Amino acid sequence: MPYTTLVPGTTITASWANTNVRDQTIGAFASTGARDSAITSPVAGMVEYLTTNLATEGLTTRNSAGQWRLPWNMPWGFIADFVPANFNFTTSVGQSAIFTPTLIANRRYMWCVGLEIANQLAVGTIDIVTLFDNVSGTDVGVLRKAAFNNTSFLDAVTCVSFVNSPGAGARGYRIRAISTLSGNAQTIQNISAQLLDVGPSGAPA
Repeated sequence: MPYTTLVPGTTITASWANTNVRDQTIGAFASTGARDSAITSPVAGMVEYLTTNLATEGLTTRNSAGQWRLPWNMPWGFIADFVPANFNFTTSVGQSAIFTPTLIANRRYMWCVGLEIANQLAVGTIDIVTLFDNVSGTDVGVLRKAAFNNTSFLDAVTCVSFVNSPGAGARGYRIRAISTLSGNAQTIQNISAQLLDVGPSGAPA
């Protein structure tokens, strides 16, 4: 896409106008299909507006990796909610249902998680609650690791962030929990989590 510099004597032809006027302005399209039909040879740096009247409404840019995306160097915000059912745990690991958001390479993501630990039956138990990557089989963050001093409910709210998506595409995540006191059944309840995109960690891929 050229950067137009007008000089005296420039002849304004249809092809010149298409290249230097039409292709260097922000067009409005009702769908990505309409955009792709109209712009058959997009180049990096183009900016278009989708008038979908949906969550997809807004500006998209053509990046250097040949993709139409939101502006790459900005946070993209809310991705998805995760509200799994309650589950019990003892010295055996208890875990929630799996959540499979679709992630993009070279993006930073942040989890905001809230939950309650209920039915504590003994003093001195250490409970460990983690966010677990079901694909890699590893914890990506400890939500809570603490000892009870009495029998009570505990609200634990935290944010867990990891620098880069471990791989583009669908990933699987769970909330997992374990107690160090044998036979002391407890419940993880009222789980609510949000996944947010907080910006790039590298070039478009």
